[in-house]
Amino acid sequence: MRISFGRLFKPHEAHQGVSNPVTSAQLQKKIASDFAKKPEGWHPQVCYNFALKVGVLEGKISNHFKQELMSGAKVGGYPLGFSDKMGITASNTQKYFDHTKITGSGIINFIDDQVGAVVHTAYLQKEDGGSVHIYHANCMTLDMALLGDAPDVPKVGCVTHYEVSDHYTQNRLQRWLDGGYSFKFTPASKLSI
Repeated sequence: MRISFGRLFKPHEAHQGVSNPVTSAQLQKKIASDFAKKPEGWHPQVCYNFALKVGVLEGKISNHFKQELMSGAKVGGYPLGFSDKMGITASNTQKYFDHTKITGSGIINFIDDQVGAVVHTAYLQKEDGGSVHIYHANCMTLDMALLGDAPDVPKVGCVTHYEVSDHYTQNRLQRWLDGGYSFKFTPASKLSI
């Protein structure tokens, strides 16, 4: 008799897209529940940690990748080698955000055009139906831009959440980008150690 345990021991399945689809409502419940049960798991309270944590909760980024990235030395507030691991170069950033070009969930890094450095990181969730949601924390100017006329910041646990696939929110995001930022989207499937 032959017994195979191969299916049980694949630690990087999450970032290879094998996980079941998670809706934005399900992901928001996971975020709220995880934050309520283990708020210390959201430390340090920096944008890239929050983005990676949301990716882990969605099942698209491995916890191993997150831990390896977070454990390194910090340079300019970000882990050493962060831009390399995200595939960010001076020639591959974009100025125009089009949600239809987002092919799957992943990390979006925002670059200050004057400085040429990453200044904010968020998580984009792509649902099977095509809608795209952004989860982020610690960037008030982005919140103010995305909020529009809404009376309250849509907070889930310790992150804010917006659907950026509707025309109005996408336009607000674009106006924020036009204020001096570009971005690089890195699909979760490309993130591994």
